[in-house]
Amino acid sequence: MLAIGEWTIDTDKALVFKQDQPPAQPLQEKALKVLLYLSDNQRIVTSQELLEQFWPADSDENSSEGLSELKNTINQIGQVMDSSVINSVDEGGYLLTLPVYKYNYQPVSFAETKAKLQRQQLSQITRKTAMVKAESPTAKPVSNQTIITRVLIGMVIIAVIYVVNL
Repeated sequence: MLAIGEWTIDTDKALVFKQDQPPAQPLQEKALKVLLYLSDNQRIVTSQELLEQFWPADSDENSSEGLSELKNTINQIGQVMDSSVINSVDEGGYLLTLPVYKYNYQPVSFAETKAKLQRQQLSQITRKTAMVKAESPTAKPVSNQTIITRVLIGMVIIAVIYVVNL
């Protein structure tokens, strides 16, 4: 995943999301590669360098076809995101104008999230039970087995409520 200004780019799916504005917009493969190259370099990247990197057959400085494809690719990025994201520089290059943040996104399964939530709830219940025991001078000692049983009953109740609300 990559964040450029207010846009988030899912590099695996070649989708661009704008903050709080669904749906995602697709990017063509070449446009994504150029965008990633610009974000990796964070400097003025010449047209010649981009041509050599992505259109090696058209990297001759006089190749109007390669330059045309490069300009179309830059325009496609501008249409999906915003034309101000990439500035065209007079010396014949391009510069990404917004800050870039890269981060790893690891999808988490529903089962993992549910198990983590249950562990947190169990921990909270156990702490509250221990606090009640410590605060109550007349309370009878409760065995660990009783605490575990009560916690499990609480978890079952929570699971039932969760399933009913689905």
